[in-house]
Amino acid sequence: MKVLVLLTALSSLASAVTWTDQHTRTLDERSLAFSQQLPKSTVIIGRLGRADTRTAVVISTEGHLISPYLGSIDGEPAPYLLYHPDGRREELTTIIEKDKLNFALLKTESPGLAPVPLSERSDDTVFVTGCAPITKLGEQAHFQVCHLLAQPAEDSKVFSLDLQTVGLGDAVFNLDGSLTGIISKYTNSGPQATLLSRIIEKDAKLSEVLPELVKSSPTQLPKAPSLTKDELKELEQSALRLAREKEALKIFPSPLPSVLIFNVDKQLTHSIIGTIVDANGLILTKASELGPDLTARYNGKTHPAVLLSTDEKSDLALVGIEASNMPVIQWHEDIPSSGSPLAAPKLLKETTSEMLIEESALLGNFIGIQKSGTPTIHQTSSVTSLGVVTEQLDNGLQISAIRSKSSASKSGLTVGDTIVNIDKTKTPTRSTLTSFLNNKAVGDEVQVNISRGGSTQTFAVTLESPDLMPPTTGISANSSIPVIPSVRRSPFPDCLVHTISLNAWDCGSPLYDQNGKAIGLNIASVSAGKTLALTPREIRTALERLLTNSRQF
Repeated sequence: MKVLVLLTALSSLASAVTWTDQHTRTLDERSLAFSQQLPKSTVIIGRLGRADTRTAVVISTEGHLISPYLGSIDGEPAPYLLYHPDGRREELTTIIEKDKLNFALLKTESPGLAPVPLSERSDDTVFVTGCAPITKLGEQAHFQVCHLLAQPAEDSKVFSLDLQTVGLGDAVFNLDGSLTGIISKYTNSGPQATLLSRIIEKDAKLSEVLPELVKSSPTQLPKAPSLTKDELKELEQSALRLAREKEALKIFPSPLPSVLIFNVDKQLTHSIIGTIVDANGLILTKASELGPDLTARYNGKTHPAVLLSTDEKSDLALVGIEASNMPVIQWHEDIPSSGSPLAAPKLLKETTSEMLIEESALLGNFIGIQKSGTPTIHQTSSVTSLGVVTEQLDNGLQISAIRSKSSASKSGLTVGDTIVNIDKTKTPTRSTLTSFLNNKAVGDEVQVNISRGGSTQTFAVTLESPDLMPPTTGISANSSIPVIPSVRRSPFPDCLVHTISLNAWDCGSPLYDQNGKAIGLNIASVSAGKTLALTPREIRTALERLLTNSRQF
């Protein structure tokens, strides 16, 4: 009875929030403005020995950065790195690392960055820089719109957010672009952010560096409800998001030009979404998610489905069902501005024989175009390693550990050796060593000249790649993020990149802009907060190939 009463109360809370078209326009305007701010006030960082990349925020005119905490590989005290758009890597100075609060304070020497203001309070609707890996040179930092689950207590220094697809250490911004907190931990209710004011209170060194907090004005958007602890534990989605998604459903055409496609094979139990491209039953969907035997669910009926052809380049499949007068997708070539809001339909099925279908809206923002030929960060700035751990001494870099089974361990180098130069290039500091390695590739052989017991010796070492975290798996270091990426996430032709978080089985759906125009087809879930969609031009080209190679239907 208690659970029933609680669920009824939560339903009432959700229906009590009204999200209007004016609220949507206000949020859209703020999203576009925030997107324009990001390139000037954020940078892409990583850590030597790791291949994952995250977003750091500029917080002072002296180049101080607030960054997610990235643990070093094998405990090696490796430097954080700033990835420049041209592929260069800059070694950053580490001032503070707080693993429990999941942030680091770093410093860059790069000029021309614009610090963001720091706020002592939080809006009820906020922006969170995404945890999705940045893999392409010049790719802009991602952000997602989040909502507070509930009003925090008056003296609370933390607040709970509704979106599971954010990562530990991600920065939380008010809608005016001021930084207000850091995602510090996950609870049963979801991600929890700590206010900057609380973080500063806990660290005197941090308070010396950060500028004064400002009192930003609250945005005129709906407020999160006040909830008890029991209500908060049971809440799966915020009342604000439910109301906003309900309003967003209005942009979809009716009837929706989409179907659910099911794999009959018991080994492939999930469904995927298909987009109707011909009124007589021709449907496009993601090829690599299909099994050999298919059925489709449309307009309350189940139809036998036939796989007509597949296209390797685009990963699209053409599926046919016996139907007529189906609603057909109308593609538009419009490319939205970075930060523009987008929506994709989500078709849900109950696990019953009737497989009931329910329509819902998934919301996100446009990032940009990912060119198929653009080099990735880790191809252009490949991580290379000598296979040793070094300690900075007054007379240079001393080897304090050697990685087992590495080329260095077989070369004759020993712990206690002091590196004099490498390939006759002096490397007295970690910075000069990093700069040297930046210009080398994995597999290169170098001559390491060391000092040992008053004499110098030279050893040949083959540069290796340390144990890396895969840069394009799409799985965040935080296992709490509930996104199942597509099996095939690359390569693709030119794609639209956006922050709508999709599971693999949500692909094949159309992507709509804020005006209800279909501007793409979702083709790959890359990671939490990062999805690829084929452009209408690529879709039409692929459809021509599919029709040419189609079997009789």
